[in-house]
Amino acid sequence: MLKDDHGAWVDNDEELKSIVMRHFKNIYCTNVQDFGDMATRSHFPSIDSQVVQGLAAVPSDEEIKGALFSMGSHKAPGVDGFPPLFYKSNWKTVGPTLCDFVKKAFKKEVSLVETNQTLISLIPKRDRVELVSHFRPISLCTVHYKCITKVLAMRLRGIMNDLISPFQASFIKGRCIQDNIVVGQEILHIMGKNRNKKGLMALKIDLEKAYDRIS
Repeated sequence: MLKDDHGAWVDNDEELKSIVMRHFKNIYCTNVQDFGDMATRSHFPSIDSQVVQGLAAVPSDEEIKGALFSMGSHKAPGVDGFPPLFYKSNWKTVGPTLCDFVKKAFKKEVSLVETNQTLISLIPKRDRVELVSHFRPISLCTVHYKCITKVLAMRLRGIMNDLISPFQASFIKGRCIQDNIVVGQEILHIMGKNRNKKGLMALKIDLEKAYDRIS
């Protein structure tokens, strides 16, 4: 049972499906906003053309194998039902085919429409679930697709420190989100002790959808 948008309990299978589908359609829809010339005025960090070429270069067999073997062997499989363990255990047999596919993907010689088909598993965020928003969606991708994204992620890892602000503490290797907690406490302490209250402001931003959608 789940509550609908009006707070009424629903236990009918078809209605539950409708509630879940409507919720995630709203999350994953495109919300295009015009920010004018903000991007050109903000002076975002950039990388030179040589680095860009390196990121988009066709990976070697060893790079693809390294991406695969860095995955957890028993990670939940995608729509094809094959987990990373299958490819690791049968690398001599299936490895060449997997490498060939990933290389063709980087060359844009194959379509990723079917490969990008993903199962979404809902994991409860709390003990008592009442709303669809109380679930965390986990995307279960195929190993083929994971290999492509893993290669890109491993390449990006080496340049992230040059692109991402030092105030972004999480999801960057070598940084810890707890560091920002300490910084936040120190800032609030300084603001509280400052006799001149003018020009000081703290914002609490709602990041409810931070991990669920990208606009």
